[in-house]
Formats: sequence, structure tokens, C-alpha cells
Amino acid sequence: MNLSNGEENFYFKSSLEMNEHYELNGFESNKSNINLNLLSESTRIKDLYINFSDIQYQAGYVSSEENEDVVKFKTINKFTDGYAVQINISERTKIYGVNVYIQDVGSEVNKLINISIKGYDIGNNSPNNIFYVDPFPLNISNTGPGWFIQTFPSPVFLSKGNYFLVLDGSTIDTSPKYETRWFYNDIDPFDPNLYISELNSGIWQQGEEGKPFLYKLIYDNAVIMSPEEINMTARINDNIYEIQNGTQKGEGFITKTDVNIIVNTEILTILINNNFSSNLWFNYSYNLNIFGNSIEKINAVMNSNLNDTVLWTLNPSIIRKSDNMTVRFIYPSNWTNITVFKDNLNISSEIIINKQENYILITNDTIESEVDWEILAYSTKLQISLNTPKLEFETGQELRFELNNPTISGNYTFVLIDSYGLEIYRIMKTIPPDNNLFSYLIPENIDAGNFKALIYWNNNSHAGVSTREFNIIKGTNTRNLNNDLLPIILGIVIGGGSIIGVGSIFGAKKHISNKKKKLDDFFQKCSELLNIKSIIVTEKISGVALYSRSFSGKDFDGDLLSGFFQAIRNFGEEALEEFEDSRTLKLNYKNYAVLMNDFVNVRLIVIMKEQPSPNFQYTLDDLTYDIYMKYGSEIDNFKGDLSNLRDIENIIKQYLDINLIYPLKVNQKDNIKLKLNIPERRLFEKAKKMIQKRNENFFYSISILPQNECQPEDFSALKSLIEKEIFLPIKRQTEKYKEDPLILE
Repeated sequence: MNLSNGEENFYFKSSLEMNEHYELNGFESNKSNINLNLLSESTRIKDLYINFSDIQYQAGYVSSEENEDVVKFKTINKFTDGYAVQINISERTKIYGVNVYIQDVGSEVNKLINISIKGYDIGNNSPNNIFYVDPFPLNISNTGPGWFIQTFPSPVFLSKGNYFLVLDGSTIDTSPKYETRWFYNDIDPFDPNLYISELNSGIWQQGEEGKPFLYKLIYDNAVIMSPEEINMTARINDNIYEIQNGTQKGEGFITKTDVNIIVNTEILTILINNNFSSNLWFNYSYNLNIFGNSIEKINAVMNSNLNDTVLWTLNPSIIRKSDNMTVRFIYPSNWTNITVFKDNLNISSEIIINKQENYILITNDTIESEVDWEILAYSTKLQISLNTPKLEFETGQELRFELNNPTISGNYTFVLIDSYGLEIYRIMKTIPPDNNLFSYLIPENIDAGNFKALIYWNNNSHAGVSTREFNIIKGTNTRNLNNDLLPIILGIVIGGGSIIGVGSIFGAKKHISNKKKKLDDFFQKCSELLNIKSIIVTEKISGVALYSRSFSGKDFDGDLLSGFFQAIRNFGEEALEEFEDSRTLKLNYKNYAVLMNDFVNVRLIVIMKEQPSPNFQYTLDDLTYDIYMKYGSEIDNFKGDLSNLRDIENIIKQYLDINLIYPLKVNQKDNIKLKLNIPERRLFEKAKKMIQKRNENFFYSISILPQNECQPEDFSALKSLIEKEIFLPIKRQTEKYKEDPLILE
């Protein structure tokens, strides 16, 4: 929150869906499948047009049988002279050789097996006496089984018809032993109508159908195919589309309109299948009618003046994806005064802003890549109905504000401003599921005066504010809780199984006289915040860590440290220093100050690099008290499940802005919009240079503050850069960062 002209500005984020409509077209050649870059990870293909051409089996293998998983074979040895398998040529083809799946077994001596191609004896379904490829020695080694290429001495043209591929071992001697195995498929042959024949004593036996040997012809003449004759299909997601024949052989197409295919990846792979062979190649052209969508962030701001408007700012990342493209935003009906800028130039007159149907349409002629886009809109604030029974409170009392029913759903942020105009408390609720009550226990040491409470509300399209000014006066009692709060506290304490005196509750927060004014105290508070190295929240009796966080950038064991400090507190009280009028005890360990603050069943441990001020102790008093008020009963019944305690960090943030002390990294996204004021840009540039100079991916906020000191202007700029997500806190415990030696190591 920034102070501007006496009004408090409240920044929040929203989002809006950006819808892109574009056409993609192109051409690819010599492919076996289709891969399309849709240029977006979330798209809907409305219309799909794909044309295929030159569908063929190109230079390579024509496979009759190639299932290598079969284990059956027939053997050529001194007892069986040879085998042959039928070849079916569909049109005149130039053959360079053949690949056969065989295995060599036995001695290296007298390997006299020849391979050849012979004619087809139609009466016997076996080889005849005509050679189309003369016999030549079989290429084989004893490393099989495997595919062995047999290159013909010279290429041969085979016309359409039937032939036999022959392995002839009739010259094998009876000694030494030698055999060659030729594997076959009798389970699921590609073509069960092919014949094989056995050679015995120089005679080819009657052919046997359905058990073809494994072979692949090596050819050079492409076989042109039409999609429907090989049942050619395209698989998109889980849908299969038939490819229809085109006007010429080797051509085909898919035409699907209003098909609305949802794709959640940038690359769409379309698998092309057929029932003939996997060695299919083709050219294709495509035209796609695509609708893409993405969620774009909105930065919004409003002040506490109900009469002013809410400003919504959208900086979309619009990238031209094709020569025919439009971008559409559907905006909320309550938005007015829509203005669109491109590179800071108002182009509202060049686009379509439909106020009846509430959409913005950026047309094809207007879209350019690598430009900055900005859309501004305004809306009227909604007034939040707030129930405030009284407008004067005493220190030590609980401040209560309640939203009147019916409560509008959305995010509510309660902000408390003290008499010096400084924010002293903030909490955010989402209703539902949270309740509609906002409360704050007024510290007894706070300065009296006129205070202001603000409740900001927002959802993705609307926003509103309610303000109340009230007076805080000094309380007459040391602890003057109102009558409503006292029974709640006593019920929690007794219900938790602990016995404590009412006086110990009332004495938890006492007034500190002669406290410095808040404006003068800023530097000390900032310095103490940046000196925090670790925070641990534990169950007081067991010492089990309920929350632990190290801000030094290194891993640490919260349970181990809390147990260590608990042992010191239980058995070494003489080593501890007690702060006057505070529940905080301090242990000086090496070069660190360890602060331990207890309230009922909660123990808060804060490890600091330098000695804290007394005022910091009272902050811990309030923080421990609030943790107890929200989680006391859960902690009493704690069974090891931390899921119900996740909000502890949000309570800590109400007192200590710990986002400023995490290791920070610079948001490197290309589409980040850097609309910064002078202090923000100065810190941003310094952070980038520091990361580059140190060759690290992180930095600490203290390292980029001038002279490593806190100044209100720089501190405010640093907080703003984090709120704008330009500086990102690194909170993962598993990451390691170079730093000074680990605390307490």
C-alpha cells in the first residue's frame, strides 16, 4: 500500500482470458507421420484440412515378413539341401538386394550356401529352373540370429508377378558339421498366402502355404499407393479418421469441419497408420482453423476514496502466430472507458470495442510481434457494508469489525492505519470459506490517536472499499479485554488442558512508556527485520516444530534446533536473559541472539544476527499471542498433521514482512512488463547487475539497498517490486544458496 495525495492505494491482481483465433497452414515433404506446431499449449482445432500427395513406399525395404519376435526356424544342413520363399511383385521394380533373418551354427569350414532368385512353378508352388538373380555366396557370420544384407552383384528389374527367393546348401559337405537357420513366421504372417518349398536331393518339394521365411527386398522404384487400398488412417488424440482417396493415385485428404479437437500440448502429433506396411512416406499440406486461449494477469489499483474508480491494467503477451489472426477479450460488463495502447500509442480507434456484447477484438491488421500492449479499464467501486458497533477503543481492547450479511464472495483485505499514517496490521480473507469477522487486539504500548480501518474487496471483475475512522485512547487497566473476549480465552485455555491464572493472560502485554514515535522507529524496525535469520514455532511442551523457516538460504532441521533450545531453557536458565515487561527470553549463542517467546502452549523462536531492541520483543509478544488465539486448540490436539497449521506464516507476515528477507530472484520471463518508477527501476537494475557479477541466481534485499541501509523510499520500492512479482521470494527448503556460514552450524 502506498500513500498518494492523502489516499491509500490498494494494489491487487486479477486475471482475464485471452482468446486467439488464427489459421495455420504449411507444407511438408517425405514424412511418415505429421507433427504440427500449434504455437500454443492450450488450443481448440475447429476445422482441419490435410491433403496428402506422393503416398508411396520409397527407396528402402519392401517387407514381406519382418517379425523378429518369432523363434521358429528351419535348418539347411547335410540332411536338408535348401529352402525357398515366394516373392510377390505388384509392379515392375528395380531390386538391389535382399535382407534375410538367419543364423550361422557350426564350423567355419565349407560354408557353401548360395542365395538367388528363381522363377515360380505355378503347378507345384515351388521354384522353377529360371534364374533372375544368379547364385552367389550367402553373407553370414556366426554372430546371429540377425538380419544379414545380401547385395546382388548387379541390380535386377523384376516385372509384376511371382518369384522365389532361394537359399541353396546342396554343396555342404557331410563333415565337418555345419548348418544355417532361416527363421519363419507361422503365427501371424503378414501374407499367409505365401508359399515356401524345401530342396531335397536336388528336387524342390510341393510348396507349403502359411509359414513364410523372414526377408525384406531392397528396391529403388517407389510404389505409389492410394489411401483407401491400404486402409490409411490418421490418429488424433483418441480419435481415428479415415483418409479418403484423392483425384489421382497416391493422393488423399482429410476434411473435418466443426470437429473441435482439444489439444493441451504445443506440438500435435498425428500418427498415420495403414494395414500394408510401416514403411509409408508421403507429402502433406495442411490448413487449421485454431482457437487458442491463455490466462493473462491483471494489475488493479484503487484508493480508499469511495467516489474514485478502480483502474484495471492488462498487459497481454500477443505474438503473431499466422498471417490471419485475431485476438479477443471478453471483459466484465461493469468495466468502462476501455483504452488499448500499442507501444504507448492509443489505438482504440483501430480495433473493435463492442460495448453491447462486452468484448475487445484486435484485428489482423493491428497485430504486431515484439510490441508492448496495454489495456486500461475503469469500474465503479462497490460499497462494502460494515458493522461497527462503536468508534472509540482503549488500548488493550479487541477491535472488531463485522461484514453485514449477505456477504459478497471474494477476497477481503483488512488494513489498519495508525495515527501517523503508517500501516500496522493487514490480514486477507477469502469468503467463503473464511468468516466475515475482522479483529485486532490493540497493543497496550500503542500510541493513542485517530486511526483508520480499511476493508478492500475484490474478485476478478469487481472491487470495493469500506473505511472507518475511530479513536484509540489509553486504557485504564494493564490488560482490559472486553467482556466478549474473556470467556473465549478462558474456554480455550481450560479446554486445552492447561491451568493458568487470569492475571498471567492480562499481564502478557504491558505498556512501555516513552516509546519513540513510529516514524522515528522505522529505521530500527527495518534493520531488525533484515537481521532475522530463522523463525521456528513449536509446541511448548514437546518442542515439536509446527513451522520453521530459514532466511539464510540453507536447509536446517527445525525439530533439532527447537529441541536444542528447549533443553537450554529447561536446564540452563542462568544462561538466559529476561526482558523486562516481556515474555521473551534471550540466549546469546556465538554471534547470534536467540529469542524465545512463550504463550500457553505456543513457543516462538527467532534467531537474529544482531541484538534486537525492546520494542521488537513486544512485537513477538503480540505475534505469539495471535498464533495461540487461532491455533491453540489445534496445537493441544496435535497428532502430527501440519495441514491445519499452514496459515501460521500468514499470521507472521502481519507482524514481520518476511517476504523481504527470503532470498530473491529476478523474474526472467520475457513477457514481464516493467512499468517502474525511479526508485523501483534503480533497485531492479542493481539486482540484475549483482546477479550477473556474482554469477548466482539469487540475491538478498539488504545487498541492493543503498549503503545496505533502510530508507523509507527504497524500502517501499522493494516491497512494490515483490508485490508486482518482479522480485520473487525463494521459499523452497530444498534449494541451496551460497551464503555466510550457516547459523549455529
